[in-house]
Amino acid sequence: DMLLEIAARAARGDQQPVALESLALAESLAPDPERILKLAMAYRDIGGYSRSLAVLKRMKMRGPKDADMLLDMAARAARSGQRPAALESLAFAETLSLDPERRRRLAVAYWDLGGHSRSLALLKRAGLKGPKDADMLLDLAVRAQRDRQRQVALASLAFAESMSLEPESMRSLALGYRAMGESRSATRVRRRMGDEAGLELDQAEASAASGDGNSARTHLARVRDLSLVNEEARRL
Repeated sequence: DMLLEIAARAARGDQQPVALESLALAESLAPDPERILKLAMAYRDIGGYSRSLAVLKRMKMRGPKDADMLLDMAARAARSGQRPAALESLAFAETLSLDPERRRRLAVAYWDLGGHSRSLALLKRAGLKGPKDADMLLDLAVRAQRDRQRQVALASLAFAESMSLEPESMRSLALGYRAMGESRSATRVRRRMGDEAGLELDQAEASAASGDGNSARTHLARVRDLSLVNEEARRL
């Protein structure tokens, strides 16, 4: 405890080398589990996330609070620009017994770090089924596409499509497929939801892209005849 106090005082006085030396000495004394936790938190508080994680791995971590601690560690490391330490913390958290909510939080933490593939794998094990879950997958698809991870984006859309979706989520799903050039998949979703106006919009876009202005205008006229009032129509 004295060494931990010395480290804390040194850190407050911007004497990082002294703080690290004090913690290293405390670590060499083979402390009991309670002191191991204090030591890990002391490393964390001065930005030594990799060292903190190494200390935590000496403990028997398995419960919800342990997972929360690791998720917090990953968030702190990410904010400090220590991406490898953040990913290592998430990987350790993944080995614990997680409830669905913490599994979702872990998935979100991965995708915030650009680990979209890992995020999707976790979401598939989280028992997703509700509208909010579908929206999460659609958001993941957008992020993955933005980061040029096309296969992850498509897999996210396909997973979302397998769920029970509300009309707005289905429309977002169709738009997601369309934005990725997957016209057949977009059409499939449009037909599933009975979105005749959306089909006309897609056909108008395809006609315009091929240079067939007359056909595009014909399809757009049909959309307006159907009195479609939504975000898609306003973009025309």
